[in-house]
Amino acid sequence: IAVPGAQEGEALDVLECTADRPISKLYDSHVKFWRGRWEGNSHLWWGRRVKPGDRLRLRVESKAAGRQALVLALTRGSDHGLFKVSVNGTIVAPALDLYDPDLRTSEVEFKDVELKAGANELEFQIVGSNSRAREWGPGTGLHKFGLDYVLVK
Repeated sequence: IAVPGAQEGEALDVLECTADRPISKLYDSHVKFWRGRWEGNSHLWWGRRVKPGDRLRLRVESKAAGRQALVLALTRGSDHGLFKVSVNGTIVAPALDLYDPDLRTSEVEFKDVELKAGANELEFQIVGSNSRAREWGPGTGLHKFGLDYVLVK
């Protein structure tokens, strides 16, 4: 489903990553488990050997400077973590919980975020996991992260 003006997660520049680099992961193999909708056929997936404290910093573009809404289409799942979300060094969510018993993509909107015209830094830092989180397979971890798209409006 096309989202006008969306910046695809898998196409964003990675500015910093303190664990294994994220990859572009296709939805195809998970389509029978997926709930919700997604833009295109893949997302930015970060989850190999990640642990609390690890950070992923991405470049997001804005056409204008000022306070705007920042919409993130995020993957949620039984093995996804809790993340501190920051924009240009300012925390917009101290512990965003991406746990869901089902596998789904849904939007989270942060209103009134100060953005610069041009490049902005969007950072995700692992701060933990939900007490209900469960691994998909032994040793696969509980701190996964998926970003379908970013929308500035």
